[in-house]
Amino acid sequence: MSKKLSTTDNFFASQKEKSKVKTIIVTDFFKAYFPIIFNAFRKDVWYLDLFSGPGMYEDGTKSTPLVLLDIIENFKDNSIRDHIKIVFNDRDQSFTSSLNDAVNNHPVFSKLKYKPEISCMKASEIDLSRFTNNNDPIFSFVDPWGYKDVSASQVWKLIKNIGSDCVLFFNANRILQDINKPANEQDFSELFGEKFSEAKQLQKRSDLAQWKKADGFLSLFSENLYKTVRKDNKKYKVYVLPFCVEADDKETISHYIVFISKSHKAVQEMRKVMIKNGNSTNGKLGYDDKDAMQISLLSRQDDLFSSIVSVMKEVFNKYPKSYKAEYNIEELSQLLDDYSMYTGFNVLPYSSSELKAVIEELDRKGHIDVILPPNKRIKKRITMDRRFRIKTTIEMI
Repeated sequence: MSKKLSTTDNFFASQKEKSKVKTIIVTDFFKAYFPIIFNAFRKDVWYLDLFSGPGMYEDGTKSTPLVLLDIIENFKDNSIRDHIKIVFNDRDQSFTSSLNDAVNNHPVFSKLKYKPEISCMKASEIDLSRFTNNNDPIFSFVDPWGYKDVSASQVWKLIKNIGSDCVLFFNANRILQDINKPANEQDFSELFGEKFSEAKQLQKRSDLAQWKKADGFLSLFSENLYKTVRKDNKKYKVYVLPFCVEADDKETISHYIVFISKSHKAVQEMRKVMIKNGNSTNGKLGYDDKDAMQISLLSRQDDLFSSIVSVMKEVFNKYPKSYKAEYNIEELSQLLDDYSMYTGFNVLPYSSSELKAVIEELDRKGHIDVILPPNKRIKKRITMDRRFRIKTTIEMI
C-alpha cells in the first residue's frame, strides 16, 4: 500500500515565489527591527518561530530560519548578536532534525552567545510564559500550514511585552474550505472566539466572492484579537496590518501575511517593507505573481490621493474637533490608523511618505494651514515634523 501524502509533503520540494516574498518580508523587517529594539531597551530579545519547517527546501534554497541566521551573521555589532535568543519549533520531528543539523553547521552558530533552541512540539502546547515573564521584547513568526495551533490569545501573549511584534500567516483559503467541518470547531473557536458563528455564516453566503469572504475572515479574527487585548487592558492599542497574497486563479485570495503590533512606529516600518516587496495596484498591500506585464503598466499611486482624502474626510466628519488640532505626518497617520482599527480592525495600507505626498498636494490646493516658524526662511512647507491643521474646505474635494 502506498503512503498517504500529507499536505506538507511537497511543500518543501522547492520554494515558490510567494513563499520567497513571505521570507523576505519577515527577514527584512527583522533586519531593521532588531538593532532598533536592542538599542532602545538594551535587553535580550527573543526570536520565536513556532512553525519553522526544516530550514531548507529540497532544491537547496534556504527558508526563513536560515535566511534569518544569515542576517544575524552580517550584523556588524557583536554586542547585538550577544543579546538575541532564538527558538525554532516544529511538531514534525524530521523537520526539526534537519533544521538542527543546518543550524549547528551555520557560520553564525559559534558567534552566538545564546545557542538557538530547537523544539519539537505542537505550537499550542508551548509554554510562552518562559519567554514573556521577564518582559523581554519578542519578535515572533507564526506560520502554520493551515490554521491549527493558532489562537487570538496566543498572539496576544506574543505581542504583550514591550517592543514585541508578530508576523502571522493567515490561510484564508484553507479556513474557507474547512470552517464548517465539525471536527475543526475547536480550532476555529480559538481563532474567532465569539465571532465563530459569524464566520461560519460568512462561508455559506453565495452572494459574496471568495476574496470578500477572505477579507471577512481576517476582519473577524482581528476583531477577536482586538477585543482580547481590550479585555486584558483597555489602555492597550493593537494594530493589524495585512498583506494579501492572491491565488493562482486571479479571482481569489490564497492567504495573508499579517503584521501585529502595539507600536505604531513598528507598523510604519513594516509598511515600508510590504510596499517595497508588494506589487498590488488596487490600494491594498499585497502580492500577485501572475500578471507582471499588466502590473507594470499600473501604479499604486493612481488613486492614492482620493483614497487617503476619503479616509481623512470620514474621520474629520465624525470627529469635527479634529479640525482644531495640530498634527505632524506621524500623528495624523496614527489618528487615521486608530480610526481604521476601531471601525474595521486593521490599519490603512498607506505609508507616512505617501500620506506626506497627499498633504503636500492638499497644501497646494489651499486645504492645509501650515504652522510656519516666525521670521525664518524655509525650503519646504511640508516636512515629516512640521505641524499643520486640516481646513474644513477639505469637505469640498
